[in-house]
Amino acid sequence: MKKPTALVMCACVAVSAAFGRKGYDKAIADFTKAIELDPANLYFNCSRGVAYFEKGDYDRAIADFETALRLDPNDEEVKNVLGKVRQLKQLRQ
Repeated sequence: MKKPTALVMCACVAVSAAFGRKGYDKAIADFTKAIELDPANLYFNCSRGVAYFEKGDYDRAIADFETALRLDPNDEEVKNVLGKVRQLKQLRQ
């Protein structure tokens, strides 16, 4: 199965969050349940990370992207997104 790109993941989270901040909370809850069922799923970890990022919870977003990177250490897209989230966190401190 081909894994979705970061753009697809962002779009999925954006749809889940279309109705405001509560949408992010619902997306996080849904992806958390999905991760409980399939913790090795890169898509679920990245998607929850995007939702945390959109909420401004950079620490949890970083943790999810680090988990995704452990699942697929060669995923350049995850490395790139993780680096950008870390940079943004530094700028916001």
